[in-house]
Amino acid sequence: SDAVAALPQLRRDMPKQKKITLEQLHNLYTSTPDYINLSKSQRDKLGYAWARLKRLYAVDISELSVDAMQETIDEQAKTYYPARDMKVMLSHLYELAKKREYVTYNKTENIDLPALKKSKKDSFSEEEIATFWKDYDAGNLFTGYILILIYTGMRYGELARVGLEEIHLEDQYIIGGIKSEAGRDRVIPLPSKILPVIQTAMQGKRKKLLETNEDNWYKTYWETIERLGVRHLNPHCCRHTWFTRMAAAGVPPTLIAEAGGHADISVAYKNYIHTPTKELIAAAEKI
Repeated sequence: SDAVAALPQLRRDMPKQKKITLEQLHNLYTSTPDYINLSKSQRDKLGYAWARLKRLYAVDISELSVDAMQETIDEQAKTYYPARDMKVMLSHLYELAKKREYVTYNKTENIDLPALKKSKKDSFSEEEIATFWKDYDAGNLFTGYILILIYTGMRYGELARVGLEEIHLEDQYIIGGIKSEAGRDRVIPLPSKILPVIQTAMQGKRKKLLETNEDNWYKTYWETIERLGVRHLNPHCCRHTWFTRMAAAGVPPTLIAEAGGHADISVAYKNYIHTPTKELIAAAEKI
């Protein structure tokens, strides 16, 4: 009875639980050495992830539920990599909150991510191409190289070897190509839409259109793909995209093969052109 009588006073004397919002934690985290020592690309990825978590900014981390985090990630990120980055961002905040004794454990371990879907041979959709254009127009110039591959059908190795003297913007073609006899030193046509992108990429260059090493280029490519949340297709799929779009536009097979650097038309159609199922059905409906 004495203990029961003492409970009200005990509750009044207990220290109040420390409170801090996610936004306050984020402000603390971005001033820590752990964050400052990250590469710019890693900080950029976390920045995009943080922007997607906006609805949780004002929530106290001690009151944040797994369901609330899961719902936010499911709503803001439909594919694996952007969802993973959001989870990583939250995990960093939880670890900092643990050190400051705001929480006792990291709840992000209970967050589920979308399945990672990889495709070795496929083409980017029109919606994904529009995403690339939007990103490029926003000032992310590297995305221009992805667009150049999509609109020229070049392989990365061909892009890396293009010299400035081989680019003829006024006549709308590039002399380039590698691999086979049909592919080497071919005329690569340039659609009008990609000309300004190539012209911008040429600025400040001395000899080549692309003046960076392969490792850095691929690293930035994958970071861009993850940041934009498009499918995890490798750079060679930009070439597949070019073949597929050329075929969809009704370009004669012989011209597609010649411009793409294939002597055998069947190779281009068998390995590079990926007609969406809905287009095949639409074609069948014309019978």
